[in-house]
Amino acid sequence: MIMKTDIVFIDGLIPRYMSQSFLGYLFPLVAILEENHLSCKILNVACMKNYSIQGIIDELRDIEFSAIGMTTNADNIQFVYKVSDAIKHHYPNACIILGGPQVSYADKKTLQNCKCDVIIRGEGESQLVNVINKLKANLS
Repeated sequence: MIMKTDIVFIDGLIPRYMSQSFLGYLFPLVAILEENHLSCKILNVACMKNYSIQGIIDELRDIEFSAIGMTTNADNIQFVYKVSDAIKHHYPNACIILGGPQVSYADKKTLQNCKCDVIIRGEGESQLVNVINKLKANLS
């Protein structure tokens, strides 16, 4: 059964030995999305049996989505680049949205070197709603 959602947040993109998650940043984003009648799913890769890029691609096969969201920091940026590349290869029409401190600081560099489509700097709740609504309008 295919699950439909507006955005899939990929969390847990960190070196495996660190085994941490940043789920706390998602709570305000999810609340704002729900208030605006937008749907989301959280894919915490740290909890997946197949902790790999292929494992992420396999998990996404069961979801119909318009966008992928990932947070960035100095520890995970190399993984975000690799995952973005793989997602764009398998889902070329998916909009990849990055946020977090690393891309807020290095937005131009990230846009040049990463296969992402949108960077949201700073607090991104209302910005994310606007981006997803524009995506939905363009798909209609």
